[in-house]
Formats: sequence, C-alpha cells, structure tokens
Amino acid sequence: MNTGVFLRLLAASIVAVLVVPHATGQNSARSAVDELHRLGRVSIVYEPARDETRKGQTNFKFNWNYTFEYQYQSRTVNGSSYITVEAVVSMSPTVSHTIFMPNADRNADWSRRLLLHEYDHVAISLDERPIVLLRCMTQRLRFVDVPVTGVKAETDRRIRRLITREVDAYGASIAEVIRKNYELLDAVTSHGHDLIGDRQRFFDNMYSYENLRQCGFRYLDAVSDCLVSREYQQARAYYF
Repeated sequence: MNTGVFLRLLAASIVAVLVVPHATGQNSARSAVDELHRLGRVSIVYEPARDETRKGQTNFKFNWNYTFEYQYQSRTVNGSSYITVEAVVSMSPTVSHTIFMPNADRNADWSRRLLLHEYDHVAISLDERPIVLLRCMTQRLRFVDVPVTGVKAETDRRIRRLITREVDAYGASIAEVIRKNYELLDAVTSHGHDLIGDRQRFFDNMYSYENLRQCGFRYLDAVSDCLVSREYQQARAYYF
C-alpha cells in the first residue's frame, strides 16, 4: 500500500476508535501521525511471525554526527610535556525508526491501537530534549594536563582521540536514556495493551531530572544547568 494512503487510513481509524481523545477531529489526528511518521523517518515492517503474540516493536537509530575544532596550550614540568585542550563541538544528531508489526488483521482495532503505541515510542526518541542535553554536554570540552610526547602529529592524534571518546560516550548515554524510556512506556502500558492515564503528564515528565535519575543517567550533575535553561524548557515533545 502507498505510504500516503496508509497514513490517511490510519488517521481516520484513530478518530473512529477514539484512542486519541485529545486530538480534535480527523485533521488533527492525521496531522499528528503524519508529523511523527515524517520527522521520525519511520519505516513500518509487517511480520507474520508476530501474528500469534500480537506484539509490535520499535527500533530507533540515534546518530550523533559532529565536527569539532580545538586549540591547546602546552607547558613543561620537570622535562615532561602537558597540554590543556579546549574544543568546540558542532552536533548534527539524527534519529530514524523502524516499526515491526504483526501482519494479520491490519485493520482490526487491536492492530490500530498497537500501531499508535509504537508511534508513542517514536515520540519518545523524536523528543527534542535529548538532543538539547547532548549539545549542552558537548558544546565545549576541556581537557587539563594531558601528557604528550611533544611531537605535534602525535599530539593532534591524541587530542582527536580524546574528543571523539568523550563525545561518543555522551552520545551513547543519551541513546541509553531513550532506550530506558522505551522500557518505561512498555511497563506503563503493558506493551500497548493499556492506555496512558494522563498522556500530557507522562510525556512532559519524560527527560525531567527525576526521569533521568531513574534512568541511571551518569552525567546528571553535568546537565543540571541545562535542565533549567530556557532552551530545554522550550524544547518540543512530539506526543499527540
């Protein structure tokens, strides 16, 4: 089926089964689903192997593409060379999704509700707050008293490795928080069988200080200022 046709049918079915009580009218529902599908770069795969369990799955791919520039100052202590590095990182993160669905009864109410649940997963990883967090952590990096040999080519390689390792660690930590919030959604809804009681509260509280703490986010202290910043408070959540 053509994707555009599928989205129109899906939006109509959302209104019909009343599983989006806060979307007023067919156009609002269609717009919400279409935006998640488009911005989330969503592909849907129907698998007969899932027919018996009636369970779906959403996989996300979070890429933290970046470039960086750096400068450093050198000093020598007792014949040993050390540098202090300051780096400016420019992030261009992207996220894409693949939704896996049972193949049978695609137009049944249970299948429509399940698909909407999978789009809630998309909303979690499409949320702008994780990207704001990542940019806050990586925008400016500083490494103090890094031992070097004094050979410039080796020093530059050492610096690039330090920056890459640091940024990749931050990126992986954000991806892990998203994964933990996927698990939270499945726990709250029994993998889509139950509705979320207060959708706005559930999604608004996501990526809050308490949510990050519960997810075991290892850089919580480092982002405390970011969490109360205007940019973070105004970051968009894409739930509908």
